[in-house]
Amino acid sequence: TNYSQENIGFDGKDVTVGYARAGVRSNLGDLVWTYKPVLKQGLVGGELSQAWPLYNLAETKPKLSAGGTKKVADKTVYVVKLIPRGGSDFDINLFFDSETFQHLRTEYMHTIVPQLGANVDASAGQRPTRYKMIEEFSDFKKEGELTLPHSYKISLELDTRIPFRGNWELTLNQFGFNQTIPPAMFNAAKQ
Repeated sequence: TNYSQENIGFDGKDVTVGYARAGVRSNLGDLVWTYKPVLKQGLVGGELSQAWPLYNLAETKPKLSAGGTKKVADKTVYVVKLIPRGGSDFDINLFFDSETFQHLRTEYMHTIVPQLGANVDASAGQRPTRYKMIEEFSDFKKEGELTLPHSYKISLELDTRIPFRGNWELTLNQFGFNQTIPPAMFNAAKQ
């Protein structure tokens, strides 16, 4: 009842994140706000974003390396490790269908190791903080000249002092290309 929607915007320069309720961001909104480069670098949203680093490798210059193959939801996928230009706090793995090469999944993982305490007793109770976000893309259909996912899911797991697990699912049913969009639409803080 305290969470009606998520407002996250990026205008090509600034990231804005609205509040889930007065003065409080959701766990997803807080993660995006804290780690803005993941959105700024075009990673979140995958091929649904024109800023996706794989659209223009010559300009974005991410560091890519092969991660082998893996089984995901009964499909064999190629794993590609990605480090965006300038680096990232996250370990980022992209998963591509081995038959169609469609981008099916992105995993973001980040671990914060606790600082050493003043003594052994102070250090003993500390444990790492872990963030894991998974994006899943499915239900690919032709839209204009592109084949795009029509199902987009985000799973977020926070292994923190107060653990959290959440899922967001979107069904995409309308796509527009080369549309004029008022700049205010990209400011989530004002919506």
